[in-house]
Amino acid sequence: MRRPGRLAAVAGFFLLVSAPLLVQSSGLEHDDGGWENRILAPAPAWPRRLADLATDLATLPRVAGAWLDDHFGLRRPLVQLANHLRFAVFAESGNPQIAFGRHRQLFLTSHDAAHPQEMLLFLCRGGDAGPILARSLARFLDAALRRNPRAVELLVPTKTVIDAADLPGWMRARCAGGTPVLPAMLAALAAQRPDLRAHVVYPLALMRGLRGADAPYPKFNFHWDGSALQAIAAGIAADRFGRPRLAPLPLRAVTKSSDIAHLLPGVPLRFRTIEPDLAAADVTAALRIPELGASGGILYDVSHFTRRGRVGPRLLILSDSFGQAVAPWFSAYYGEVWHVAVNNIAQLTPERQAALTDTLFDRFRPDDLLLVFHDFSQGYVNQQLMRPLWHQADGAAPP
Repeated sequence: MRRPGRLAAVAGFFLLVSAPLLVQSSGLEHDDGGWENRILAPAPAWPRRLADLATDLATLPRVAGAWLDDHFGLRRPLVQLANHLRFAVFAESGNPQIAFGRHRQLFLTSHDAAHPQEMLLFLCRGGDAGPILARSLARFLDAALRRNPRAVELLVPTKTVIDAADLPGWMRARCAGGTPVLPAMLAALAAQRPDLRAHVVYPLALMRGLRGADAPYPKFNFHWDGSALQAIAAGIAADRFGRPRLAPLPLRAVTKSSDIAHLLPGVPLRFRTIEPDLAAADVTAALRIPELGASGGILYDVSHFTRRGRVGPRLLILSDSFGQAVAPWFSAYYGEVWHVAVNNIAQLTPERQAALTDTLFDRFRPDDLLLVFHDFSQGYVNQQLMRPLWHQADGAAPP
């Protein structure tokens, strides 16, 4: 290589090596860690007191190292590249919340990056909590039934339960021999309050029997989606509520982005799925409910489905994030469907919480009430919603 070529190669090498430092020093790159669903390590702090100097110096290498790991320049594009290579070449996940299973299935095993596998282990080994959770669920259902005697709660088994056979081998080993929490909770509910067990639907067998194109969980998604939800809606509306189908829903194929793609930046995660063609069914769909006013914007995840002329019964769906995908499928059985996710209900003032409940039950006056929550939520949701939704004191013991 001639001298100019050597100089260019050396200059290019040093530029490449120093690029992260130059970008970091420039202050042009800002990263708060939101795209990784975690809080980045803070910068080392100056000692506040002379007496703390020795302790701070001892911990400085660890604290400084963690900060540099999380804040070096060009970190985001490099993490994206690393994620893409690990996914495409080695079939690995670069995020501790996500497991790469058999048949290229992705599993979200925790809602919190600081506690990997928390959701998985609670579901497959948390059976000892069954009796306590059953009492909390009973109290929640009692409150719902006072508002609507036809209330039914749909507990959605999530992907790690439905497709457990596709989990990585080491995760299956961690779950082996454990007592699954939902069956234990429902068995305890049947023993404690047999009158309430009929108001709970846990479609484990149905969902495990749906395979291939009708599988309830796309390979790259955490939430359920697709034509499987047509069977779920039929099982609730026709079998539990006794509602005849008003009209069939035409179907259409669509492409969607994965709901966990933000946890694997740099990895293109999309899937094909089936959804009802509401326009062809003469159903008007809206992502707002005007009657909720400003509270609807705070709650954010709300939707409204109306048949022409509003012919047919009214359904109210209160849910966590698992209500969104299934709500439009009930348009085959109801003239009007309100879906309200209550994840953000604690952000409403007590006055707005009371007004919301009045609007949902006294103004809309639903014929049927459906509560939709995923299995992991049973560890916390029933107690959290007692005060903001039902305006009763928190607690696990039934009234």
